[in-house]
Amino acid sequence: MGDLQALVYGENLSTNDTGFRDWLITREAGFLHQHMIPEDPSLWEPDMLLEFVEAREELIRERLRDFLIVEERGAALVYA
Repeated sequence: MGDLQALVYGENLSTNDTGFRDWLITREAGFLHQHMIPEDPSLWEPDMLLEFVEAREELIRERLRDFLIVEERGAALVYA
Protein backbone atom coordinates (compact mmCIF):
# COMPACT_ATOMS: atom_id res chain seq x y z
CA MET A 1 0.00 0.00 0.00
CA GLY A 2 1.34 3.40 -0.95
CA ASP A 3 0.83 5.02 2.44
CA LEU A 4 3.33 2.85 4.31
CA GLN A 5 7.00 3.68 4.76
CA ALA A 6 9.62 2.08 6.95
CA LEU A 7 11.42 4.75 8.97
CA VAL A 8 14.43 4.39 11.20
CA TYR A 9 13.69 4.76 14.91
CA GLY A 10 14.79 8.41 15.19
CA GLU A 11 12.81 9.48 12.12
CA ASN A 12 9.74 7.71 13.41
CA LEU A 13 9.97 9.48 16.78
CA SER A 14 10.34 12.87 15.10
CA THR A 15 6.96 12.43 13.40
CA ASN A 16 5.08 11.99 16.69
CA ASP A 17 5.00 15.64 17.73
CA THR A 18 4.68 17.22 14.29
CA GLY A 19 1.97 17.31 11.66
CA PHE A 20 2.78 15.43 8.47
CA ARG A 21 3.01 18.56 6.30
CA ASP A 22 5.18 20.41 8.83
CA TRP A 23 7.40 17.35 9.22
CA LEU A 24 7.91 17.01 5.45
CA ILE A 25 8.92 20.67 5.17
CA THR A 26 11.82 20.00 7.58
CA ARG A 27 13.27 17.12 5.56
CA GLU A 28 16.55 17.51 3.68
CA ALA A 29 16.72 17.99 -0.09
CA GLY A 30 16.07 14.76 -1.95
CA PHE A 31 14.01 13.19 0.85
CA LEU A 32 10.77 13.43 -1.15
CA HIS A 33 12.34 11.78 -4.19
CA GLN A 34 14.12 9.11 -2.17
CA HIS A 35 10.96 8.14 -0.29
CA MET A 36 8.63 8.65 -3.27
CA ILE A 37 6.61 11.39 -1.58
CA PRO A 38 4.47 13.46 -3.96
CA GLU A 39 5.97 16.96 -4.29
CA ASP A 40 2.59 18.72 -4.32
CA PRO A 41 2.23 20.19 -0.78
CA SER A 42 -1.57 20.26 -1.12
CA LEU A 43 -1.45 16.43 -0.95
CA TRP A 44 0.23 16.57 2.46
CA GLU A 45 -2.97 17.69 4.20
CA PRO A 46 -4.96 15.11 6.21
CA ASP A 47 -8.09 15.54 4.11
CA MET A 48 -6.08 14.64 0.98
CA LEU A 49 -4.94 11.21 2.22
CA LEU A 50 -6.59 9.21 -0.56
CA GLU A 51 -5.15 11.50 -3.25
CA PHE A 52 -1.74 11.34 -1.54
CA VAL A 53 -1.81 7.54 -1.54
CA GLU A 54 -2.82 7.43 -5.23
CA ALA A 55 -0.04 9.86 -6.20
CA ARG A 56 2.52 7.94 -4.14
CA GLU A 57 1.49 4.63 -5.64
CA GLU A 58 2.05 6.13 -9.10
CA LEU A 59 5.54 7.28 -8.03
CA ILE A 60 6.25 3.75 -6.80
CA ARG A 61 5.07 2.28 -10.12
CA GLU A 62 7.32 4.74 -12.00
CA ARG A 63 10.29 3.71 -9.85
CA LEU A 64 9.57 0.04 -10.52
CA ARG A 65 9.41 0.73 -14.26
CA ASP A 66 12.90 2.23 -14.03
CA PHE A 67 14.29 -1.00 -12.55
CA LEU A 68 12.17 -3.71 -14.14
CA ILE A 69 10.89 -4.55 -17.58
CA VAL A 70 7.14 -4.47 -17.06
CA GLU A 71 3.93 -4.29 -19.00
CA GLU A 72 0.99 -2.45 -17.54
CA ARG A 73 -2.37 -4.17 -17.77
CA GLY A 74 -5.05 -2.02 -16.22
CA ALA A 75 -3.88 -1.09 -12.74
CA ALA A 76 -1.56 -4.11 -12.44
CA LEU A 77 2.11 -4.37 -13.35
CA VAL A 78 3.01 -7.61 -15.12
CA TYR A 79 6.65 -8.64 -15.29
CA ALA A 80 7.70 -9.30 -18.89
